Amino acid sequence: MASIDALATVYGDARFVMSHRDVAAVIPSLCALKEALTSPLTSHMDTTELGRREADVWHEALSRTLAFRDDGNESRFFDVAFARMQDSPLEAVAELYAAMGDELSAAARLRMEQWWEASSSSRQRSSARAPATYGLDEAALRDRFGFYNRRFVADGGG
Repeated sequence: MASIDALATVYGDARFVMSHRDVAAVIPSLCALKEALTSPLTSHMDTTELGRREADVWHEALSRTLAFRDDGNESRFFDVAFARMQDSPLEAVAELYAAMGDELSAAARLRMEQWWEASSSSRQRSSARAPATYGLDEAALRDRFGFYNRRFVADGGG
């Protein structure tokens, strides 16, 4: 979050949830989303510029967030792997509740389970876009964001 200091100033007791995934997978995915949202509004989409800009924005945002965490704010964060949220979302939510000092009631968990099951037919994983689509190099992204991936993405995967 590029503005985490301001957010923490306004909301002094805020806690943060961070979902972690290999940035080399995140940036192209984010670019694909922004391309899909922006394409109907423009006659020319510079995908290389989009990739460069998003990599720059996320590098700055993650640098600021990690500096904030390292400045005595680590306990304000709950971390969860993206893969865990994909594979075991209800267990991850229960862990989040516990970490925040709250109880996930049986009734709330049941409603979540029912919603998860009911929405399963409309839920689909998106297909990965190649970094080169946005003028990006996967190895260069992993190198640039190594400070983040080494800390939060143990297997280096997405």
